[in-house]
Amino acid sequence: MSSARAAIGALGLALLALSFAPSFQPREIRARLDASRDPGFAFDREYRSFLEAVERATPPGATVAVFTPTSAELYLHQAAYQLAPRRIVGKELSVQAQYLAVYRRGKAPPIPASAVAVPGGFLLKR
Repeated sequence: MSSARAAIGALGLALLALSFAPSFQPREIRARLDASRDPGFAFDREYRSFLEAVERATPPGATVAVFTPTSAELYLHQAAYQLAPRRIVGKELSVQAQYLAVYRRGKAPPIPASAVAVPGGFLLKR
């Protein structure tokens, strides 16, 4: 009797697994588990490298003004999250910043001589 129950249980599990087979897509699962894909930077993959360089070059207590090629708040929110505990400000409050982090894309002005080049832009200490 117990072997019949085990067989019925195994058959039920096999049927359940087969019901999921049409939607099973190993490539999609692998892509979701891939650590190099970061949904937080889906809007601009190069922005992560820029922020990591700014993080390494600025002290934790600094105020950093972040300039981006677009006024999308997403850039500033991501900078505030990635660069915490640093205080992040936009153009409006840039006079209060000790550092200016400029993220450049496409055709941008040259890097000033007093600035430090970072991936995707430059960092200027006041």
